Amino acid sequence: MTLQSLSDFTSWFQTNGGQLDSTLVGFAEFPDCGRGVVALRDIQEGENLFTLPRSLTLSTHTSSLTSLFSLDAWKSHKLDKNWTGLVLCMLWEAAQGPESKWFHYIASLPDSFETPMFWSEEELLELRGTSVLEKIGKKEAEENYWNQLLPAVKSRPDLFDPAKISSYYSLERYHIMGSLILSRGFEVEQEEQPGDISMGSDRMDTSMEGPPEPLKNSEDDDPADIDEGDIAERETDDSDEEGEEEVLNVAMVPLADMLNARYGCGNAKLFYEGDKLGMVCTKAIKAGDQIWNTYGDLPNTDLLRKYGHIDLISDEGGTTGNPADIVEIKGDLVVQTFGRDPNALKDRIDWWLSQEEDDTFIVETDGRLPDDLISFMHLMMADNSQWEKISRKSKIPKPHVEKPILLLGLKLLKLRLDCYPTTLQQDEDLLKTTIVEPSNRATRIYINALHLRVAEKRILTCALKELEGQLAKIPLSQQGSKRKHEDPAANHGGSKRKK
Repeated sequence: MTLQSLSDFTSWFQTNGGQLDSTLVGFAEFPDCGRGVVALRDIQEGENLFTLPRSLTLSTHTSSLTSLFSLDAWKSHKLDKNWTGLVLCMLWEAAQGPESKWFHYIASLPDSFETPMFWSEEELLELRGTSVLEKIGKKEAEENYWNQLLPAVKSRPDLFDPAKISSYYSLERYHIMGSLILSRGFEVEQEEQPGDISMGSDRMDTSMEGPPEPLKNSEDDDPADIDEGDIAERETDDSDEEGEEEVLNVAMVPLADMLNARYGCGNAKLFYEGDKLGMVCTKAIKAGDQIWNTYGDLPNTDLLRKYGHIDLISDEGGTTGNPADIVEIKGDLVVQTFGRDPNALKDRIDWWLSQEEDDTFIVETDGRLPDDLISFMHLMMADNSQWEKISRKSKIPKPHVEKPILLLGLKLLKLRLDCYPTTLQQDEDLLKTTIVEPSNRATRIYINALHLRVAEKRILTCALKELEGQLAKIPLSQQGSKRKHEDPAANHGGSKRKK
């Protein structure tokens, strides 16, 4: 954003009802995170940094496109079921140029990203083994463009000038708008509007006393773990009102989305009350310090996928990384450790999922196997009589750590490490020898991917050592398994089912 466009944006913001004290907050370029918001004087906890009316947010509720398109047509193209509706509104507003209410806001937004969605196939190879690759969702997003958004555009030449489709409604622009929503969108509760019952049902009760409610970024506390691919994947049945409302409440919030975020640095948060939104200081901020939004402390896998950067923090031992980093282990990899046909365990897997349990298990930086993973292992290891008892009582096995679990865990962690084409030592050596060129995009991408691989492998290596240590503590007199089969991956009772 140029200084002129920044000036135009702030003037537009204040002219349209936004309140910004230019003696309180300003804008600055930071070497490690680009443009951000800075405190111009000491700010006390609880002070308002800026406010804006709901009408200044950009969403399917505020853009006039939804009404011009007609609600019935909007729904027939399923634009009310996922982010595509908001993407289309943003594309349409951009195509209106200065005639759009949000012209200066849209002009202030970035038009390039370093998220994996925009990496080349060669660059994506650097992410092999990480959980990022399968979450990018580029194929699903592009199917949604061709099957949903573009047909909607072509159905209304009166609204979408055919001569502008290739420039304003291209696949490239679609990806950019989707990435803007992913990285900058907020879930904003809508006010009760007389007669408006078609866009969700549960509204904010403005008559309730108490502090204003905090807003969530579109990725924060979202069970769907949104990525741009979810623009296609977040479709819901007509009866799924809650999921539909989550999609419809996503909005772009001018100025609020200019605050950067970093692990453990949050000192401001966006709140809503009545017809206004406001950014409030949540910790005292000294003059000259950056003002950080509160997104929640995300692992680098999510930061890279959603924002195109990672957080690197040095611990007391001098090791650099993100304390929130995790490793994901898929359920099918757990099943693979048993060396059996997954169909033989299908009933158990289906039962596990029916209990609203996840099929992905998270190992954190402490290296401990999570309780749900241990319970899942017990379920897979149970003999027929135990399985019948579990299913009859609908009670998930307790996460007891026994020798068979430790042995299975060791095998599982080694299988997970084998998913990477390089070893931890090789990647750590590359980190030491690679010359970092901050101004070089290719170097930034390579280094970010390298840090991601190193972090995951360190967690897995830590988990291996943890299990080995627990196994070593078991007295020799107790190391005999009570089960008939010493190898937990050999046979666990029950015959293979035939399809």
